[in-house]
Amino acid sequence: MSGILILVYGSALMFVLRYFAGPIAHRISPIGMMWASVTIASVGLYLLSNAGSPTTAYMAATVFYVGVCFMWPTMLGITSERFPQGGAFTMGLMGFAGQFMLGLVIFNMGKIRDRIGDAQSFKWVAMLAIIPFVVFAVWWIRDYSKGGYKAVKLN
Repeated sequence: MSGILILVYGSALMFVLRYFAGPIAHRISPIGMMWASVTIASVGLYLLSNAGSPTTAYMAATVFYVGVCFMWPTMLGITSERFPQGGAFTMGLMGFAGQFMLGLVIFNMGKIRDRIGDAQSFKWVAMLAIIPFVVFAVWWIRDYSKGGYKAVKLN
């Protein structure tokens, strides 16, 4: 089965789902949305590591892409709302950090794949999601204890 078809499918799915991101983020807060996205994406990666047929691969990819699709726009939204004084520099820094970490993860996935196989590399990255899972959970609870998510207003 060609993996490129799953990438095309995932891109189309994310295109459609991002249209609905606003109402979801306002309902559970952007931080809660990041927490949910990390959780769903890691479950999807784990399911991908166990996919044994095209059907299970597409089902697992659906779970993964539902999680991933809201991460980037939501993180940029959080950056602009919570750190507006940083302006373009802060947005660029977030872009750099995201791409840098993605590069590290992909590089290491390749090393793991070469050593122990494809499925194990997906499981390894799925386990890495524990870090942002905890960070976003703590941030979400902290926001909730202070009255909820609030954008910072510049004077």
